[in-house]
Amino acid sequence: MQTNALQNTLCNSTRDIIDNQNANYRALHDEIVANRIEDKNAQITAQQNEINALRLASSQAQQNEYLLNQLRTGCPVNAQLVCGNTPIPVQYIGAGCGCNSCGSYNF
Repeated sequence: MQTNALQNTLCNSTRDIIDNQNANYRALHDEIVANRIEDKNAQITAQQNEINALRLASSQAQQNEYLLNQLRTGCPVNAQLVCGNTPIPVQYIGAGCGCNSCGSYNF
């Protein structure tokens, strides 16, 4: 009976050691997995921030291009000088308009 009790105690002690080792392994494994998931999430966040910055830059460039095109089309390109309500013919530019009513250019 004593031998049987001694063997049971030895088996229980061995089982406890193995269970302890398994619990330690699981704890380390769970910590490693959690760290890898955290690293992956940080990388995803960094990539999402980069994507958002690129989208913003593209949107800003498109908006700037649109505004510049709108401003360019709204500006007069070939304006014609007038004296009163009479257009100045090209040959008179620099020599007066010849209407004798204004004496100067009205721009």
